[in-house]
Amino acid sequence: PPPPPPPPPPPPPLFFFTHTTASAMLRSLVGSEMCIRDRLSEGINKAKVYRSLLNKDFNMLSLSICVFCGSRYGSDNAYKKATEKLGRLLAEENCRLVYGAGNIGLMGTVAQNIQSNGGEIMGVIPEHLLQAEVGKTEIHNFIVTQNMHERKKVMFMNCEAIIIIPGGVGTLDEFFEVLTWAQLKLHSKPIIILNVNGFWDPVFKLINHLIENGFADESLSRLFKVVTSPEEAIGALKVND
Repeated sequence: PPPPPPPPPPPPPLFFFTHTTASAMLRSLVGSEMCIRDRLSEGINKAKVYRSLLNKDFNMLSLSICVFCGSRYGSDNAYKKATEKLGRLLAEENCRLVYGAGNIGLMGTVAQNIQSNGGEIMGVIPEHLLQAEVGKTEIHNFIVTQNMHERKKVMFMNCEAIIIIPGGVGTLDEFFEVLTWAQLKLHSKPIIILNVNGFWDPVFKLINHLIENGFADESLSRLFKVVTSPEEAIGALKVND
């Protein structure tokens, strides 16, 4: 009789990935800081083209939107309600949320409303905040960084527009960093501030104070768009799309 057939080849080995730092993971793939930036930019552009083709007949935004916001709810329930509405609208527009990966406060609110409405999420959180901000691990992309600086960098590099909603000093830091980069012409991504019940009015006064006293050009106030409702925020994104 003919010899029996050879046994099938063994299955490929299983790889188990644990949470590692975003910088270490990316450097191991592409080798350098410059390559990381170029590869991420290339991936973002390809994703944008793909989403545009996929949704060209549906009049959807299909953008990656970075939302900077607080890990608390704040004293006015209007902040939470606006965040819930923003999350739903972003999901309806087939936008991917890029955010700080927390599951508490307004951060958790926007992610939960994106997720419950079928939206895609990328969360980025530093190691030392995994417990404090209750890292939301059940999302499409969950990245752990070594520090806050890396967190902001990864979030910024993976978005096409930025929305600022009420938050604390961390949100202020994030806003002023992307605003500074825009002032230095390092990017031209839309920066939209959702000014719920006048929450950000004191910040606008501070910026005007800087301009009036000669420490900033008048053009600084034109580098961001102020809206008062989630619907206006979506409209501002569509104008810039």
